[in-house]
Amino acid sequence: MKKTYFSLVLLLISMVSLQAQQDTEPPIDAMYNEIERAFELCQRNKYGEAIEISTKVLNYSIKVKDDHLRARAFNVLGNSHYFVNNDSLSFDYLFKAKDLFIKLKDTSRIIIAYNNIGVNYRAYDSLEKSSTFFKKSLEVAQKSKSPIQSVYPLYNIGVNLINHQNEEDNNYKESLEYLSKAETLAERYYEGEAIIGEIFSILIYVYHKLGDSKKSLAYYNKTIDFTKKYNYLDVLADAHSNVAYINAENKNFEKAYSVLSEYIEVKDSVYSIEQFERAKQVEADNFLRENDVKLKLKEKENAIQESLISESRGYNIVLVVFITALLLLAFLLYHKNKELKRAKDRAENLSKTKSEFYSEISHELRTPLYAVIELSGLLLKENVNATHKEYLESLKFSGNHLMSLINNVLELNKVESRKNEVTNFRF
Repeated sequence: MKKTYFSLVLLLISMVSLQAQQDTEPPIDAMYNEIERAFELCQRNKYGEAIEISTKVLNYSIKVKDDHLRARAFNVLGNSHYFVNNDSLSFDYLFKAKDLFIKLKDTSRIIIAYNNIGVNYRAYDSLEKSSTFFKKSLEVAQKSKSPIQSVYPLYNIGVNLINHQNEEDNNYKESLEYLSKAETLAERYYEGEAIIGEIFSILIYVYHKLGDSKKSLAYYNKTIDFTKKYNYLDVLADAHSNVAYINAENKNFEKAYSVLSEYIEVKDSVYSIEQFERAKQVEADNFLRENDVKLKLKEKENAIQESLISESRGYNIVLVVFITALLLLAFLLYHKNKELKRAKDRAENLSKTKSEFYSEISHELRTPLYAVIELSGLLLKENVNATHKEYLESLKFSGNHLMSLINNVLELNKVESRKNEVTNFRF
């Protein structure tokens, strides 16, 4: 019986534990793979698809409350919207990504976030703000002693140094120092990625401005080989544009025209891809707006559900405690009843023994008393003197009185043992 009660208690506790775990979320490894894929698509100019995937990942990350996944989704969305010229959304997503990475203390992604915001400000012709964020990015990278993270801020600082409206403000020597460091690290850590082609392309222009046409041409050829191998059309278009500008500056218009034709051809291909991606981006934006409404409703619904679940858990805990107390009380009552039953049995046995004792003793006493009474009666019938007669009468009276007492004891024993019979008669 004792085991049964404790089994019931354990069963109820297990049921509450199972209910608390019934809303577990599935693994999110697949979503991390998806955001990596979205980043790769963004690198390949497939911005619409990148936005579509990142939006789905963002919604999922909010649902499962994974800040790291959400920050990465914000980062890809910010970059993708930058390339399709949606600057307001781009800034919004990139700053959200930065704030979350800082909260999560993810140093490598803080560096990337600062760098991406700097790129956005440069697109707004705000070189001062842009350079501030690039320098923050480089500072964090150097403090973390991670050379792989220094490539992008080094490259972007080098670009900013030669991007002023006034030619006199450009510093090509200092730019070359940053770009050379970026090139060395990029070739070591970023094999096959677009950043290598971008560094090659800008070095074409820098070496031209520094008067080293041989190196300028060498980097142009390196850019063509690299972009053809890895199919980075934007980088190839920039390289053609730089060389066309250089030839026009050198009064070599025929060469400039030839290179410009190649630039237009590549740019047309890029434009076709961009148009397709813009269509996808519009579709993704519509999807995003619809999801924003659904997401707000879902968040409210989740808040209500969480409140109900929290209350339900509280009630379940109280219920388990109450039922456990009831079971323990029943267990204690069961033991108490057993003790009372044992006491009752002992009392009944004692009463039975007493009754049997009284009955036995009474019967044993009546036998000699009958003899005493009868013999006294017989002696009184004999011719005895007055003194003896008085003694015998006293003896007989005492015997009769004692017999009456013994009969009363026997009658009382019958009443207690419920063996007396009720006789009905008229009177």
